[in-house]
Amino acid sequence: MSDKRRIVIFDTTLRDGEQSPGASMNLHEKMEVAQALRDLGVDVLEAGFPIASVGDFDLEAKVRSTCKPYPHQDACLVFGYQDPVHFYYVHLGRKTDDHANQVFIVKDAPRTKISTRTTDGTPWTDGWHKVRIVRRVADGTIAVYFDDMKAPAMTATDKTFTWGRVGLGSFDDTADWADVTLRGIKAGK
Repeated sequence: MSDKRRIVIFDTTLRDGEQSPGASMNLHEKMEVAQALRDLGVDVLEAGFPIASVGDFDLEAKVRSTCKPYPHQDACLVFGYQDPVHFYYVHLGRKTDDHANQVFIVKDAPRTKISTRTTDGTPWTDGWHKVRIVRRVADGTIAVYFDDMKAPAMTATDKTFTWGRVGLGSFDDTADWADVTLRGIKAGK
């Protein structure tokens, strides 16, 4: 199927679901909802605080791929999310090409690679991996770390989106996420 025909499901149940008066979920309930959404094939689950957007941020998480190895085995981190056609995302793919293992921008058009540096691929194993994204709006820097927290695996520079929501997921596969920490400067339109 071509990229033009692919539909990406971006679910906000775990974030927006608690905005209704009297609605709340404990951690166990949130994990059950996340697992059910994953089982349904949802591409990106947005979790966090309602109506919170960040400019500068550091995101750290543990991630584990839950699919069998193949060249585009992946997990994704979305940030600067304005709406379904305006956002950045990091694609942590097993093998690098123009559509995998890069930093991308989506801006009223199909994804565009903006990486200035990447690796030959993300070294997925059966275990947990540590991932970190550092975003600085003033100079547009984006640094992505995978396991090695001293040297970035990917870099990019872009100042298009200076604020937005953050999400975790996968483009084609499933992955488990744990110990997610987001430190940032609250921002808005």
